Amino acid sequence: MKKYFFKSDGTIKIVNMIILIAVIFFIVIMFVYFKFLKVRYDEPNETYKKEEKTSKINMCNGCDFSFTLESLVFETYNDYKIDNYLEVKNMSINNIKFEYDKGLISIESSGGGLVIKAGNKIGKTKLVAVYENIKKEIAVEVRAGEIKSIELANHPYYILNNKENDLEIITDPIGIDLSEISISVEDESIARVINGKLVGVNEGVTKLKLLYNGEEQIRDLYVSNDFISVDVLNDKRELEPIYNISLDSFKDDVYNVVVTITDNGNIGYEAKDLVITHEDEGVNVYVEYDGKYSLDKLSYKYRITKSGNAGSSTIKFTLGNTTRIIRVGE
Repeated sequence: MKKYFFKSDGTIKIVNMIILIAVIFFIVIMFVYFKFLKVRYDEPNETYKKEEKTSKINMCNGCDFSFTLESLVFETYNDYKIDNYLEVKNMSINNIKFEYDKGLISIESSGGGLVIKAGNKIGKTKLVAVYENIKKEIAVEVRAGEIKSIELANHPYYILNNKENDLEIITDPIGIDLSEISISVEDESIARVINGKLVGVNEGVTKLKLLYNGEEQIRDLYVSNDFISVDVLNDKRELEPIYNISLDSFKDDVYNVVVTITDNGNIGYEAKDLVITHEDEGVNVYVEYDGKYSLDKLSYKYRITKSGNAGSSTIKFTLGNTTRIIRVGE
């Protein structure tokens, strides 16, 4: 070892000594770096990360909330303050997010707070309240407060003979239990109500009665074989069923309808067999043949014109023992 650092005459080998000192210096520097400096550089980053994670979890120390009732019951067309049903601790209700059936209720800001709005539909759902990792839910039911209207969808009401026909009733609010409505047919030899369905017994005309809360509605009920249909030709040149034409809906006093012969009984009906009559009461109508509507069907176009701005008229399209009616005016 001495030979490496000292010459034979006892003098120091300068180069070798410098190399040794350099190696020792490098080792000391590395030791200091890994022992002290690296920790100092890394510690702030680690501390920052820990504080950042902590801030996300504990945005609000001691925050909590709970519903004050086991379930909530609202009435249609009413507003309810959420403060009445939700108790909060160390937080604002406005920081809570809500999940719910938007077709049944809505939550909106009102007067600096939040309100639940019940619309025109009854039913059941769940209201879920969420804040950070806190989640609470409660059963919600919307009941009918005020029943504004219950009515038959069409007037007159058409059904097919020897078939079960759905009974379409429009209610406001939507979703009222139809089992609470009394539905009857004046002449049960023509039609009957069986298990909530209208059943055609014989072709003919009778009355359909609807009774609810002491109020009665009466509609003409037509039972017929499915030989013809009468549809309106709208602005998009699409066909849609028509039963009533208001006086205001006439454009240049002309209305276009399409009569289609289905002839499911294979009797062999043609356009010449169609009989058109009308009964005018204050409004005069004229029905004019306007050519074939479809090449692959027995469909024919008719132009209806009217004169008079008050009153009504009833147009009857009759094929064999099947009649379809359009009312014009009141």
